[in-house]
Amino acid sequence: MAPCVPGLGDSPPSRPLPDSGTPRFSTMDQGTFSELHVVEPIGPHTHTAILLHARGSSGPELAEELLDSKVPGHRTFLHKLGKGWRLVFPTATGIWCSDNDEELASWFDSSFFPCESVPLAVMAAEDIDDSTKSLQNLLDDEAKKLGHRTGRIVLGGVNQGCAIGLYAMISWRKRLGAFVGACGWLPFSKQIDSLAAREVFWDDDFDVSELDLEAAHFVTTEMPILGFPTHDSVRSALVATPVYLGHGTDDAVVDIELGRTARDSLVGVGFNVAWVEYEGAALNGHWLEVPKQGEDMANFMLRAVPGTSG
Repeated sequence: MAPCVPGLGDSPPSRPLPDSGTPRFSTMDQGTFSELHVVEPIGPHTHTAILLHARGSSGPELAEELLDSKVPGHRTFLHKLGKGWRLVFPTATGIWCSDNDEELASWFDSSFFPCESVPLAVMAAEDIDDSTKSLQNLLDDEAKKLGHRTGRIVLGGVNQGCAIGLYAMISWRKRLGAFVGACGWLPFSKQIDSLAAREVFWDDDFDVSELDLEAAHFVTTEMPILGFPTHDSVRSALVATPVYLGHGTDDAVVDIELGRTARDSLVGVGFNVAWVEYEGAALNGHWLEVPKQGEDMANFMLRAVPGTSG
């Protein structure tokens, strides 16, 4: 479903950004990531964005692309956000990807999808669970740096980074400032739709015997591991996170219908999703349509997150 996205360039050098000072690049303690590339704020730290790369790419490659992305009225995406933003770009560990028959920096093995059997679903969920837990720990660390003001954190990603980011957002159980995703999809959306329609996510007394075998398996085993909330108070805080999803109508790698399905699944769970369609992006439509999409993402972040000014 999601073929490898080729690398997008070399790691970015430390270079000045006119009119906004010089960003400081650093490689932090990566924990369970293969690398944690950070663009430090130019001024006092007020906000954090954690942005996740596509399969086969890396954190530094995504950072370079965004730093070079032009935004009308500003020199780059980073200029648009402002001086107080800390940008964190983790790199996924290398895992064996069956469809490419090679090891790639991936958040999970997407060759398992569509999951047409419980064994495949279990293997896919294990990958997703590992990456999700790593991202939750990173979210916890970044929240501490901001005095636990989780509403000042934005999570987002491209392609598979968008997919795993959505799971991390849902399972962290706290309101984020915003989520921004591009060219993405949502694994297990069919099961999520089935469970959401029955309010399984937040009904502890639901009888799983009413579901088919595969859906029941997810309720009793995988879904609790992935952390879908079961209490109204947690769900209310979670779905208050504003979500932006952008997708190319001409995306030749992840069909736009998969993006629309992800949007509909999130709406079914209770999220408010801003959905925008684009055309003419690089990589056969499988990238940000610049400059328009970069501007839309930055504007969405600045509107959604408190204490920001473009």
